[in-house]
Amino acid sequence: MFLFAWVSAAFAVAPITMNVPSDVTKVELVCASKTLTATPSGGVATFAELPTGCKILFTRPVTGTIDGGGVYTCTHDGCAITEMQHLAVTNAPGRVNILIAGTYDTKWMELTCATDGYRQRGDIVENTTTFNDVKASDCQLFFKGGSPAQFRPVVAGTTYRCTVTGTTASCAPYKL
Repeated sequence: MFLFAWVSAAFAVAPITMNVPSDVTKVELVCASKTLTATPSGGVATFAELPTGCKILFTRPVTGTIDGGGVYTCTHDGCAITEMQHLAVTNAPGRVNILIAGTYDTKWMELTCATDGYRQRGDIVENTTTFNDVKASDCQLFFKGGSPAQFRPVVAGTTYRCTVTGTTASCAPYKL
């Protein structure tokens, strides 16, 4: 009986080794009496002891980036912006609203419509630029004062959400 108690006590303080998925960057044992943390190396996390009543928590990176203010929805597959900070805008005939998400070095924007000679510059305030009196449906948007990105076609009466990566602008209609 004495030998059994000694062996049992030895196992309670022996190192605990866990094989974990290779993308796990931190393992936590949240136990009744304390929390232990290990940083895995080569897919293995080691703990010197195992208190009772523990839950295992893994930390792993998700895809995507948080690159600006707003509200993000995150899942195991990554994060995506669902709401971004911008001025209050409304859709109207002849109006184009541009909302810029993420980080950008653009200082102002210019909208040109070759079919009717429309050309207007708009400053960016709180990630927002608005153009009024747009009549054409095949206009081109230029990002100015920084990255020389552009996007087309821009259609009057629409709000767009845009991101700028290098010299590439990606815009899509945005539902208000």
